[in-house]
Amino acid sequence: MNIWQLFSRLITSNGEAAVAQEEPSKDEVLQAIAAKGSEEKAFAEAVEKRDFSSALQHAMNLLENQRYETAIQALEYLIHEDRNKTALCEYLIGKAYHQLHQYQKSLQYFIAAKVHEIDPQLIDKAIFDCCMELAKNADSKAEKRRYLNKYLILCPQGKYREQIQEQLNLLTSNPN
Repeated sequence: MNIWQLFSRLITSNGEAAVAQEEPSKDEVLQAIAAKGSEEKAFAEAVEKRDFSSALQHAMNLLENQRYETAIQALEYLIHEDRNKTALCEYLIGKAYHQLHQYQKSLQYFIAAKVHEIDPQLIDKAIFDCCMELAKNADSKAEKRRYLNKYLILCPQGKYREQIQEQLNLLTSNPN
């Protein structure tokens, strides 16, 4: 776990210190996932066999079947088991959170996937979609600008820069 992951676990979304809780063991997490259904059981069996490619496929099946919370658990488990799939797992977790309309969490995972060098075009679109949703749901113009500018900062060579700039111009030209 790097310093940023540790920091994000210590601070909750409202900035207050989180209460330290004992985390379940890896075996307990895997058992909890396996107990939820046949796809989950297949995921757990693949992990036990250390067949992480198969486990990843089962986690992706959970996403396709719109079982987002369980998919997130499975993918987070895989991140710790197979470092070669970290960026892809982070991207997929971001997609799951996006489907759950948890755009802040989604964006955090997309940023992590970008840091771990996932396909730049794939992550560019994901970050764009997230920033647009966050801007759309923002309470103020300043907050909207902040989310739109976040895309420009995160994707300086992104292919959606013009669309973001148009949105920023609309905010500036429209007094309401």
